[in-house]
Amino acid sequence: MENLRDLLLFRRMGDMSKDLRSYLRLFEGSSDLLRVTKPIKANFEITAVLQKLEEINRYPIVLFENVIAENGTKYNYPVLTNLFASRDRIALAIGSGRESLVGDYSSLEEKLTPPVEIPAAKAAVKEVIRRDGSVNLYEFPFITHHAMDLGPYITAGSVWVKNPETNEINCAVLRIWVSGENRLVMNMNPAGHTYGIYQQYLAKGQTMPVIIAIGHHPAFYIGGQTK
Repeated sequence: MENLRDLLLFRRMGDMSKDLRSYLRLFEGSSDLLRVTKPIKANFEITAVLQKLEEINRYPIVLFENVIAENGTKYNYPVLTNLFASRDRIALAIGSGRESLVGDYSSLEEKLTPPVEIPAAKAAVKEVIRRDGSVNLYEFPFITHHAMDLGPYITAGSVWVKNPETNEINCAVLRIWVSGENRLVMNMNPAGHTYGIYQQYLAKGQTMPVIIAIGHHPAFYIGGQTK
């Protein structure tokens, strides 16, 4: 496939599942997906590669398949970045095109879809469960971007919280600092919904439950930014 127009045509012809793997398969063999197989450190080196790509005006999806920790060990997980660095790819995520993206996005109706309940034994999200002392966030290749950062960050975490008054679910993309093996610190903007809901829990003297989702289909994150 030579360009995103061809990819979009292919996308509309097939009935594909909406997950990140199926989305990435659309770009296999095109210049929009760059696979990096050489060893690269999660600290600073990944962002250095992205900076170099930006300097030559290239913005592909970049999949780093061989990510190395500071101690020299290889992570068991890859790092995917630049997913939203192209208007064409954003449009493709919702079945639209570059020129019609804004109109198509605005015309989408908000529909509440009842969740499909899956037995825990068959749920992919239940395949690996870590609790308490078995949690070690440093097993994941969260990247450190700049020398003066506090450390590694989850920069595209989809944060889900429930309003304790209305039971409505709110979704936001927040920057999250990985500050320890089992500790995360979220940056909640005082003007945002997440912060307002957090204040409600504080007033009740309750702890706010939080879900953070990463690695989903890009349309998932686009929908999460809809007011």
